[in-house]
Amino acid sequence: MLLQRKSRALLSVGVISAVAAIAVACGSDEPAAVPTSTPVPEPTATPSPQPTATTEPHDHTSHHHGPVESSGMSVDINLEVDAASGVNLEIVPTGFEFTPRNVNLDHIDGEGHAHVYVNGVKLGRVYDRWVHIDGLEPGDHNIAVTLNANTHADYTSGGAPVIVSKTVTVPDHSDANGHGHGHSGHADGVEAEGPMSVQVSAEPDAASGANVFITVDGFKFTPENVNEDHVDGEGHAHIYVDGKKVGRLYGSSVHLGDLSEGEHEIRVTLNSNTHADYTVDGQVVEAVTTVNVEKGGEPKQDSHGHDHHDDDHGHMSDDSHGDDEKMQESHGGDAHGS
Repeated sequence: MLLQRKSRALLSVGVISAVAAIAVACGSDEPAAVPTSTPVPEPTATPSPQPTATTEPHDHTSHHHGPVESSGMSVDINLEVDAASGVNLEIVPTGFEFTPRNVNLDHIDGEGHAHVYVNGVKLGRVYDRWVHIDGLEPGDHNIAVTLNANTHADYTSGGAPVIVSKTVTVPDHSDANGHGHGHSGHADGVEAEGPMSVQVSAEPDAASGANVFITVDGFKFTPENVNEDHVDGEGHAHIYVDGKKVGRLYGSSVHLGDLSEGEHEIRVTLNSNTHADYTVDGQVVEAVTTVNVEKGGEPKQDSHGHDHHDDDHGHMSDDSHGDDEKMQESHGGDAHGS
């Protein structure tokens, strides 16, 4: 197997594909309140606003977005404060399969993606079981997740929204000098002990932005081990848009919903549990492609009269911290669960 360095592919405008994952608003940006627990038949109001799967969403495509029933479906989440910044979210569904390649296609019962909300505000569309949420201020935050069909319709089970909501407390990582995130130095790279490669593809999304998916060889995604000791072949990926780092990936799919119209360069690197870049023969294990976005993520007005930016209300795995260099995160810091 050869090191995949930079494979570029210009994708034509108007190609609609169902690939990967994180961020198009298909629901109300001011969702109604639901309980902070697993789905229940009759949701009741809580002090913190939560999403509801019964609200008619903003229609980004030709599909009907009314709720769809799938008996026996449920969802739970695990939340863990990240040692460097933000929160790591694990989505645990029952009777449901993530199908990023089928997004925007016809409804198939049990298939789809998830929508993630923080403090009642929708962050984006998620196609993988794990996601890193960055940009959270110290304090309590309510994280809610709904399950959604390929058509973006909200799933219900027994007539109730398939939704879960929990609260997590983010500590203040700032040091005495006011610098946050507890970063520590890492080597420029860690040499893989065997062959390792990555490939990346990107295609315009039917609603906005682009869907990106990656294929790896000689590498395993281990989001549960992020910030832990280096184990050869384990880790996560970092994704860059036009030279700027925009996030940390725990799986093979991501939706970049806030890209402007026009051509963008997408670069992906493979990284160890310690966030160091993997190298082979001293060269970073990375792949590059370009995508021509047809529908940018500009602010729009939904059916309820609210102006909003497609799912761009927070940082869904944006841990760039203001520069386009690889992140220098703390190694082995304490994480706090909720």
